[in-house]
Amino acid sequence: MIDGKKTWHFSAVCFILSGIALFYYGLVIQYRYQATLPRTEDKPSGHIFPLNIHGVIVFQTAREQNRQRLFEIGGFAIVMLGLATGGISEKKFKIGKKLE
Repeated sequence: MIDGKKTWHFSAVCFILSGIALFYYGLVIQYRYQATLPRTEDKPSGHIFPLNIHGVIVFQTAREQNRQRLFEIGGFAIVMLGLATGGISEKKFKIGKKLE
């Protein structure tokens, strides 16, 4: 039979690691944008949203901005979900041990 405590812990670790990976990929996208996006506003191509990366300002499209934010915010949310899952599992299984 599957141990419930191990399943909860495994799920928490998987959420945390996948969230960190997504957040990291969002940062990789940001640095790729720094190297490739225009440094001046370009209205005809839609590069009108400024992005400050360590003092270097580049201009991105709305789609590029949404993509980057999706990975960063999504990664953070999944890490928080993993931490919540770990916290719930600790609370759930510690109560059971105290009653024994």
